[in-house]
Amino acid sequence: MTEKKIKDMILKDIIRTKGNPTIHNLKLHISNGNSEKDTKNYLHSTLKVFGSLNEVSVSKELSDQVYDYLKENKYLNDIDFYSLTPGDKLLLRSHEIVEFIEMKRTNFIGRMNGKNYRIPIMSAIEVVEKAKPKEKFDVTKLKANQYFYINHKGIAELFIFKEIKNNKVVGINPTNQGLYNIAIDDFNFNPLDICYNL
Repeated sequence: MTEKKIKDMILKDIIRTKGNPTIHNLKLHISNGNSEKDTKNYLHSTLKVFGSLNEVSVSKELSDQVYDYLKENKYLNDIDFYSLTPGDKLLLRSHEIVEFIEMKRTNFIGRMNGKNYRIPIMSAIEVVEKAKPKEKFDVTKLKANQYFYINHKGIAELFIFKEIKNNKVVGINPTNQGLYNIAIDDFNFNPLDICYNL
């Protein structure tokens, strides 16, 4: 088998096989501070195992060519998906722009053309635009008996504003009339233009 056919077979296995950990492991190797030379040696040892399983010989030159291909085509770009915020824009390999929504295990939820899609992280090449951070609402502007809500572990919780006491907002739960002390620094407060009439 020619080197070109072996290279094509390796790339097909690395890039197209679902669950192939090679690129993920290379990214980890790079992010751990290893030099390019060490990373190439790591890839060569991985590809030698691939070669022995497929009864082909993988030379150091060939594994370097595979590494260069992966690097040139941005398969080794290191996007820290866990530091992304909703609204960040990512460029995909298909040259489409997608808006990041949330991270899953090996995929992320992205929005294109008004629809949400589950997208493999390998499809994203780079972050093209960071979302503008939302400004926190100044809780001192809440009026007595005004409704507001907080996002608590992904669930919107509704309260009626009573007062600010000891750097905490005292809110009344409209369902059970219980009083709750909510730390100002722990949550984003979202006011509603409705007041509760006692």
